[in-house]
Amino acid sequence: MAAAVRVVPPSEAQQLVEAGHVFLDVRTPQEYASGHVPGSVNVPFMLTGSDGSMVKNSEFLDQVKAKYSSSTPLVLSCRSGKRSNMAANVLREVGFTSLADMEGGMMAWKGPIAR
Repeated sequence: MAAAVRVVPPSEAQQLVEAGHVFLDVRTPQEYASGHVPGSVNVPFMLTGSDGSMVKNSEFLDQVKAKYSSSTPLVLSCRSGKRSNMAANVLREVGFTSLADMEGGMMAWKGPIAR
């Protein structure tokens, strides 16, 4: 059985990124463009549908697997923490082994922002 996803405060997430973890922002491309952690990578877990509702990105797993091996250390974030937690658990279920979910999402991030 895979280990549980670690939930870390933003200060620890920043330390992990500084230590070489990849910061995976799972918000929509529109949210990402409005401000993100410098050096982060955007792979949306959900997308905005034609009617404005959120729909699951059916290519999320393939997109992450195309970029990273299952042993790549990842820190996941979204706006508030809900989508990143769901995304981290999906990745854990398919064998990703070094996952951290940033508590509170970008709403809690106090570090630098790139646009």
